[in-house]
Amino acid sequence: MAHLPRHPLQPRQDTVQDPHGGFRCSPWQERRLFGLLFPRRVQDHVLAGDVRVQLTTGLYCPLPEVLRSVRDEILDNGAEIEAAIREAKGFVLDESNKLKRLPKGYAPGSPYDEWLKLKDVYITERLAPEFMLDKELLKNTLHEFRKTKHFSDILNRAVQFAYDEMI
Repeated sequence: MAHLPRHPLQPRQDTVQDPHGGFRCSPWQERRLFGLLFPRRVQDHVLAGDVRVQLTTGLYCPLPEVLRSVRDEILDNGAEIEAAIREAKGFVLDESNKLKRLPKGYAPGSPYDEWLKLKDVYITERLAPEFMLDKELLKNTLHEFRKTKHFSDILNRAVQFAYDEMI
């Protein structure tokens, strides 16, 4: 059987679909999310009214060293991160994938204890189906992502620090 090329919206071979419909990556992978997530045949789904369109910015399945650096950034600059999330109007911090307890090495009592439990650190915005059908889709998408620049810059600073420490 011939090997067919992967559709750009299909997950890579080293990702696994979890039973809840999302995708999990292998433990050694790191993903910096900055994307528009939607089904392959968007227009058909939009017209049927069964599409969930999301804009997402952040880190998905970061390396342990990177996640530790991000958690340290949360402890040191939690107020700045909170302000960056507020600047990204319409976006919310996704807290669906987190630990039940604080990770080892972190003492309770911080106002950001719940954020320290996160395994993935990203903000997401759910969009109306009409967003995908608008003639100004690219312009509108860029406008929405510009709101997340401050948040993305903070995460990139933490990622860069982790990489500098690894080298």
